[in-house]
Amino acid sequence: MSLGIQGNAGRPTEALGSRMVLFIGVAGALLALPAIWIYARPVSPAADLYLVSKFLFWVFAAGVIFLPPRWALLSMMLVMQIDVSVPGFLGTSSIGWENAIKALALPILVFWRVAPKGWRNVIWTKSSLLWTAFVCYVALAAMWSPYKLSALKMVGYLLSYFFLFWTFYFAWRRLIDAKVVLLALWVSVALGCLQSFVMGNPMDPWEGRFSSFCWPQAFGPWLVSALAVLLFHEGELRFRKASIVCCLAALVMTGSRLAFIGFIFVLFAIWLQRGAKGTRGFTVASLVKSVSGVVVTLVIVCACILYAAPTNRLRELLLFGSHDYQSATDVGTVAARFMTYEAVASEVSNGTLSRLAFGAGTATGGSIVVENGLTTTVGFTHEDYVDPNRSLNSDLFRAIYEWGLVGLLLGLVLVVRLLRWVWHLAIRERSLPGFALLGLLPMILLGLVEDNILAGASSPIGVGLVLVLAWAFSERRV
Repeated sequence: MSLGIQGNAGRPTEALGSRMVLFIGVAGALLALPAIWIYARPVSPAADLYLVSKFLFWVFAAGVIFLPPRWALLSMMLVMQIDVSVPGFLGTSSIGWENAIKALALPILVFWRVAPKGWRNVIWTKSSLLWTAFVCYVALAAMWSPYKLSALKMVGYLLSYFFLFWTFYFAWRRLIDAKVVLLALWVSVALGCLQSFVMGNPMDPWEGRFSSFCWPQAFGPWLVSALAVLLFHEGELRFRKASIVCCLAALVMTGSRLAFIGFIFVLFAIWLQRGAKGTRGFTVASLVKSVSGVVVTLVIVCACILYAAPTNRLRELLLFGSHDYQSATDVGTVAARFMTYEAVASEVSNGTLSRLAFGAGTATGGSIVVENGLTTTVGFTHEDYVDPNRSLNSDLFRAIYEWGLVGLLLGLVLVVRLLRWVWHLAIRERSLPGFALLGLLPMILLGLVEDNILAGASSPIGVGLVLVLAWAFSERRV
């Protein structure tokens, strides 16, 4: 599956050599310490998860602060894999300081370390100004929200995206390449093995889905993003094929339907790029070859899921339309999401004109879940634990309800601008990173419709998507 084609793949700044060996040795030792500690002094699964997460968080945070910029960037990709939550934590009334540091302080620090001279003349593009306007309106909508602390967190997530994008934008030009992403992939999978197999998977004790120290639905899209970088990277890359197979196996074990759909479109982007090679561009023959290649690859992966993983939740997606899964509501959490979206639509239709125009206020979506008795339906154990920034499971419906037509319009302008740039980079310029972003685009759009991407800046899904987005734009002003 490796590609020997031209494009912007980032410039290697140094051979990994002895530094890579040293890093792998240190990382292995650090991962071994929690495993030994768990076997020697087992507590409860939740307590073990919290203590190990906290230990790993501060290890990777120290790497962000003290290591050279290239390795600090690697550490930042890894620290985003760690969700440090105290058992019984109430997000509506308190702040998890480790997660706050991860969301804002570390991205700002790394941005300050990697930004070149004159960066102020680079970052204030039209897209940046539009994003800033969107963030300002979200902050303004917090004024009429009863959930001030959760609204403040949401503003922090959006600011985190801003600094993460420009950090990776500058980093792709002179500091990182696909080798760093490959190393981050392997360490994140090792973290997943530690959490899922050694610790007994306290992150998901119900279904046992594979993930690092974060939720599986955030880990899956990270794997797809890393996979896109590996597949579209130009030139030689050690262990590329082994890494791709490992990534695919981990992706299937996460059971993330969003990530699996994203993987399908990444495959399609690969074959589309191959079909567009040459001076003739797109032809019927090249497109037929592209589609056939996608179909063959998917048949192999789907056969492995259906016959080798009978309990995997991806089976529901693959068997959609069969006797057991005749409608969309028979698939996993789709029914719960539809119930939430219906509640939002009812609230909006019965609301006032001013609320329709300006929204109910940032982070007020959680009240819909509580008032309509959907707390356990959407996955929370009690209404006290409802996270207002993640309760609606849809950034689209959230924008309509919390920020009104004004916020929705700002968001749609940003999405349309992204679509235009992706088309230009991939189809017109035939850029390899542009095709990688084209492959991820359906996952981004679907995630905005049925997931919480905007609140995922400090998680693997956020850092993965921004990593590829910045790679695609690293030679352009956006």
